[in-house]
Amino acid sequence: MTHMRTRYQRTGALAIAIALLAAATPGWGAGGGDEAAGVALFDEAKRLMDDGYTYLDVRSEPEYAAGHPAGAENVPLLHAGPRGMTPNPEFMDVVRALYATDAKIVVGCKGGGRSLRAAEMMAAAGYAHVVDQRAGFDGSRDEPGWAAAGLPAEAATSGGSYAELKRRAGRR
Repeated sequence: MTHMRTRYQRTGALAIAIALLAAATPGWGAGGGDEAAGVALFDEAKRLMDDGYTYLDVRSEPEYAAGHPAGAENVPLLHAGPRGMTPNPEFMDVVRALYATDAKIVVGCKGGGRSLRAAEMMAAAGYAHVVDQRAGFDGSRDEPGWAAAGLPAEAATSGGSYAELKRRAGRR
């Protein structure tokens, strides 16, 4: 029961953080959730990466550091903190500084929720080739994710950490 309560509390904290980010981000969800250019399963996401798409991992920095798709870059939608997840107010500013609106990007997270929100935000900001990787790195209750499929993963990508990307974007 304690495990269930803790899991529920974490899930509730994540939902609250996403709601706060949505309220603070103009245009988020304005199109009813259909803004993302597409949705891909892990195998389709891997194929897109092989075809030149960049994998944008929107999980928190600790989640990214624990393992991510090989070559992925990390710009967290939410930050992990002592009180749970909090919105990253620089998310879209860093994305705009790093990627042109015609860049080909696969967006992924842990289980699919954050990446869908990030893909919607990016599409609403004019990104034309954004694909949400459904089920994320860890997978969902119904679908396996990147890791479970045994696709290439690593704990470090040169130049891919949020700190490195923020520097490249001209942010401290």
